[in-house]
Amino acid sequence: MKNSIRNYLMDHPPAAEIFKKLELAGNVILIGGVLREFLDHRKIQNLRDIDIIVDVKSESQWSRVIEEYSLRTNRFGGHKIFCEGLLVDVWRIEQTWAFREKIISCSPKDYIKLLPDTVFLNLDSIIYDWTNEKWYKEKYLEGMHSRVIDVVLDKNPYILLNITRAYVLKDRYDMSFSPKLSHLIIEEGKKYSSRESFVEAILSEQEKRYHRVIFSKDRLLGEISLLSK
Repeated sequence: MKNSIRNYLMDHPPAAEIFKKLELAGNVILIGGVLREFLDHRKIQNLRDIDIIVDVKSESQWSRVIEEYSLRTNRFGGHKIFCEGLLVDVWRIEQTWAFREKIISCSPKDYIKLLPDTVFLNLDSIIYDWTNEKWYKEKYLEGMHSRVIDVVLDKNPYILLNITRAYVLKDRYDMSFSPKLSHLIIEEGKKYSSRESFVEAILSEQEKRYHRVIFSKDRLLGEISLLSK
C-alpha cells in the first residue's frame, strides 16, 4: 500500500511534498476512495482526489503546512489543496464531522478505531492508519462480500451527495441497495415536488462531483420508481 501511494505521488511532486510535511505534523490516516482504488486494482492508477486525516501531534508543524498550502476550506471543514491534477483534502481527526458535531462521542484515543463509523456508506468505511500500518475495513469487506450497499451513519449534512455517490458505486460494482438505504432515498425524494425534480437534483450533484453523467436520467427514474413500489 505504502509503495503504491509513494510511487503515485512521485508523479505529483507538490502532493508528495505536502504528504511528507503532514507526516511530520502527526499520524496520517487515509480514508475512502484511494483505498478502494488500491484494493480494486492492487495499485493506484487513476486518482481524482485523496482524503487525508491527521491526528496532530505537532501544532507548530500543522500550522506551517496549513498556512503554506491551504487555499480554501472544504464543505466538511477541512482544507482543500490543488496539486497538479490531484485534489488533496486534509483535516484534523477531531474535525471529522461526526466527532465535531458530537454525533459520535469518544475520547481522543478512540478516534482512529471509530473513524469507520463516521461515514455514510459501508463502501466508504475503509481506513488505513498510514503511520501505524493498520487497516480498519470490516464494514467495507462485509459490503463487498454481500454485494449490498448499506448505510453506516445516516446523520449527514450532505444526504443528496451521498445518495448520488451510492448510485455511482452501485453502477461501478453492480451491487444492490439495502432496505435501510432504499428507505432513506425514498424519504429524501419526498422533499422534492416530483420524482423528476429529485432525479434532476441527483444528476446535478453527479455532474458537479464527477463532471460527467455516470448514472443517466432514465436509469435513475427507473431505479427510484422501483424503490417506491
